[in-house]
Parts: sequence; structure tokens; C-alpha cells
Amino acid sequence: MAEGQFGAAFRELRRAKGFTLKEAAGDVVSPQFLSQFERGESQISYARLNDVLTNIRVSVNELAAMNAVSGLNWVDLWAGQLDAVQRGNDGSTLDSSIAPAGLRGVVGAINRLALVSPGQRRGLLNKTELAALTRVVMVQKHYGVFANLVIFYAAHALPGTTRRVAAQRLGNANVWAETRYLRSGTTVGALFALAETEIYLRNYLRAELLISNIRERLIISDVYERLALRLLDVELARVRGDEERALAIRHGILATLQLLDDPREYHRFSLHMDRVLRELTPRSK
Repeated sequence: MAEGQFGAAFRELRRAKGFTLKEAAGDVVSPQFLSQFERGESQISYARLNDVLTNIRVSVNELAAMNAVSGLNWVDLWAGQLDAVQRGNDGSTLDSSIAPAGLRGVVGAINRLALVSPGQRRGLLNKTELAALTRVVMVQKHYGVFANLVIFYAAHALPGTTRRVAAQRLGNANVWAETRYLRSGTTVGALFALAETEIYLRNYLRAELLISNIRERLIISDVYERLALRLLDVELARVRGDEERALAIRHGILATLQLLDDPREYHRFSLHMDRVLRELTPRSK
């Protein structure tokens, strides 16, 4: 979540650009909520922060450049950029220069992967990029947001041995100890990507073991994570040739999101499902 320091910086930019609270809030949040955010009395997700910045014609990078937010964690900023791409952004906000010099190659490679569908990620990277991503997964014993993001976007490109190491370490991770403002940066998000990769490769047993691992971690309030599991069920039904079941589960996911009145997540899920259903072909009978 974006802390209070962002609020003061946002207010300064909004006023400098000549936007009222109502104009800045748009249909993203209420003007009252935005006023509280500016005063440091409430927090705002990075997804919504990106949206209200768009309303005042300011980029996240411009906000981060201000002295008031000089302490911004670059991983948080990068995660926000990647999240915007998941929700349909064209990728123009992705910027590897925000990362430390030694990690810009890794960040640039992930940015490239984020712009294409899962099935297009395998074979996209050159040997140097793939080696750099593999090192991130293999060297770190305890994964945080950065490593989880690498696994989430690179799972389809990683060698099988690297994926198995990642799955083992994620299986021992304490998911609840993490900041969960972006699901792709969590243990559950990384496990989701590993399970999806096994589905693409028709390794059904490994996929089902990973899905079981995710299911055991969830509690009743993990609504979106449970919907992500259903998304994996859509993919399994599709590759197994059960089109009727795949479409029925897809319909159920979207109906639930409509009931939750969450257009951003509706778009994210529908975009991802449409992509994978086009790429996954039914198993030959």
C-alpha cells in the first residue's frame, strides 16, 4: 500500500496541474477519500494510485522523482507498473532504469515477458537473460516480492530444474508474512504461475500438486486467490478437452466478479482467460 508520504506529494502535483479533488478522483475513488489520502489519513492501493495519477496527467515515475517520496522502494514502483500491464496497460510505464544498475537486466527481461501472453514467454529470452533470471531463483533461499515477481512472469521461460527448486522453496514459505498489495508478488502468485506452466506443458500431476499447495494456504477471505484457482481449473478443463466445463467455470468466475462489482479484476481475469484459452489446445483423444 502507498503510505502517507505519497499523499502530500500527490496533493502538490494535483494543485500544480490545476486539478480539483473531484477531477482527480474521477470514477476511481471519492473526493472525500482522496482528500484523506492527501492528508495521510488513509492508504491507497498502487493500482488506484496509478489511476488517479492518470487523471491528473502525471506518471508514477514523476511522483517518485519528488523529494517528498525519495524513499520509495523501487520494487514497489516496479510492481505497480507490472500490475498496470496486467490490467490492460500498453506497457509504456515499464521502466527498467528505476532498478539498481546490477538488476536492470533482470528487470528489463521481466518487462519484456510481461508484455506477452504466457504461451509466448517460452523461448523469448536470450541465454544471458535466462541465466540472470535463473540466478535470482536459485541463489535466494527465501523469496520476497522481487523473487516472486520474477517467478510469476518468468515461470514459462525457466528450465524445469529451476521451476522445481522454486516450487520447493515457495512450499516452505510463510505466505502470510508478505505484503500482499499485489498478488503477483506473493507466494500464492508465484505458485499460480508455476502451476499454470505445468498445465501448458501437460504435466498434470505436478500442476495438481501445486494447486493443492495453494488451496491449503487459503482462508475464506482470500476471494481473489480462490478465483485464481478456478482459473487454473478452466485451463485444466481446456487442455483435457472438456470445453463445456471450461466455459462453465469461466462464466462462474466472471459472474462472481460482477457480483463483487470490481471492474479492474473483471478485466484482469477475463483478459488472462481469453489469452490462455486461445493458446491452450485440447488434449488429443
